[in-house]
Amino acid sequence: VFFNNGILLNKTRETLKNISDIERIASRISLKKLIPRDLKQLSISIKNFNMLKNELSNEPELSDVLKDIPSLDELVNLIENAIVDEPSSTFNGEVIKIGFNKELDELRNILSQSKDYIIKLQEREKEKTGINSLKIKYNQIIGYFIEISKVNLDKVPDYYIRKQSLVGAERFTIPELTDYEMKIATASVRISKLEEEI
Repeated sequence: VFFNNGILLNKTRETLKNISDIERIASRISLKKLIPRDLKQLSISIKNFNMLKNELSNEPELSDVLKDIPSLDELVNLIENAIVDEPSSTFNGEVIKIGFNKELDELRNILSQSKDYIIKLQEREKEKTGINSLKIKYNQIIGYFIEISKVNLDKVPDYYIRKQSLVGAERFTIPELTDYEMKIATASVRISKLEEEI
């Protein structure tokens, strides 16, 4: 067929260039070593294979060979509905599309709303304590903390827990801030794990 139809041969070659190493992807799936990009490549490969199959089915000599090969549209739709267009090579919280999984969306909301929550907590604490210079900050070593300058230490309430002393300021936490920090950390870890499970 290809010998007698150079146009079909060239079209087939072009389509085959868009088909990844499906055998390698399949083995990565069975070994549970899959990365998000592999799934997207599998979807693209199946779509290209279906185009190729339709093209080749017009040839009477090939239509019998191809008629029993499934199209795998359900699998393609699942991958397309679940995974973003350009996934990373790791499950980093940005692989599964928004709206695909309710729990994942809720966890993402916790992270996206964390900035607003911290700002509101800071304003509440300023009001409660009367310390206008009070700031809620974050660093990777001690996490979230409330920073109060040394001149305002006499206004610090009893429920503040000292975290760190600096030359010009003291750093504190409160149970609400500690709980929220744990919630954010848990959400981040859970998002990655949940994406991998999905």
